[in-house]
Amino acid sequence: MKINLLFVACIFFFSSCTRNIQVLKVDSSDVQLFNEDIFASENEELAVAYDFWIEGGVTVFNVTNKTDQAIIVDFTESTFKINEQLFFYYQDLYRYFDLTGVPVDPKEIRIEPNGTETIEGFPITYQWRPVSSSSAKFYAPKNSPIRFVNKLSYHFADSENEELFFENEFWVSSIEKLKRKEYRALAQGAAPKSDKFYVRRNQAQTVESPSFWVSVGIELLALFLFL
Repeated sequence: MKINLLFVACIFFFSSCTRNIQVLKVDSSDVQLFNEDIFASENEELAVAYDFWIEGGVTVFNVTNKTDQAIIVDFTESTFKINEQLFFYYQDLYRYFDLTGVPVDPKEIRIEPNGTETIEGFPITYQWRPVSSSSAKFYAPKNSPIRFVNKLSYHFADSENEELFFENEFWVSSIEKLKRKEYRALAQGAAPKSDKFYVRRNQAQTVESPSFWVSVGIELLALFLFL
């Protein structure tokens, strides 16, 4: 019984020491990180502020109407493209709510002059990727494993035939594996996080990675030999 309890305790100890959380940083040529952790882009009509800090990097963003006219965002023509796969907001995903939590017609939303609406879009990835535990792995736009484009179709409420687009392109610029303690320090700290998201190594992904169990086995063997 004592041996079983010791074995379980060792499993918990080494799993807490294992780097089982990946933090992925998102970069863009047309979206910038401003003070107070605001990852945003704008044109003459709209300002869009993204916050990716959630598991899987779900594209949550605020859309602000900078004009003195009402603007309609058309979900039937708005798209999200990740690598070579294209999704439409209306056909493939709809999770839009106004600031009071009331569902809105999924085909479009109306943003009043100088008003702001929040949109929850598509996740980027939940996939665990093989990178070294010793340091972060960096990517240029051309060799990034994940590139994605968020494209909003919109028009002024009194000009339905004049379709406009707001498009932002992103890529994952680095992937770093963290221990739970390191992840908690990042999550609770004041450092900017809106341009980052995280992925946890789940059981299925762990089983697909024999090196994880090999490292745990070696550590357990060393501990039992020490005891």
